[in-house]
Amino acid sequence: MTTYTPADVDRLATEFDQMLRWHMTGQEYAAAVLANSKEADPDVCHTHDFIDANMSMLAAWEMVTGQAEIDGDNDADTALWNAAWKLWRVRGRVQELGLTASQMVQLGDGSWSCTFHTPDGRFVDRQDYADGTSEYHTVNATYHTLAEALREMA
Repeated sequence: MTTYTPADVDRLATEFDQMLRWHMTGQEYAAAVLANSKEADPDVCHTHDFIDANMSMLAAWEMVTGQAEIDGDNDADTALWNAAWKLWRVRGRVQELGLTASQMVQLGDGSWSCTFHTPDGRFVDRQDYADGTSEYHTVNATYHTLAEALREMA
């Protein structure tokens, strides 16, 4: 069974972004990122308003893994695909805040963790739990929203 690293997730998310930009106009891409930033449902992606984004991910998948198709029965393949999509989506959400997102990883309990970096070098870790709730962790405390964490860090 193949094992993927956080660097693989980052590379697939980056290639996915490039494929989306290739398959969409600049206006469509910007509209999809904006719509995603306002979307309450974490499983909805507005790139599908314009294109079949799964084909863009599949093209990125082939570039990164060398595999022409994803094996949906392979847990590692599915985890990599999902983590890259989540990282791409998170990156789009935080761009307007001047943040960068890195290292989206799935933890053994089904939760996800992502680290955000501010331009001045501070960081916030986001934990998405299997029950759909999220928390943001700074060096000193835990918050329920990214806005709270950033406000307290200022």
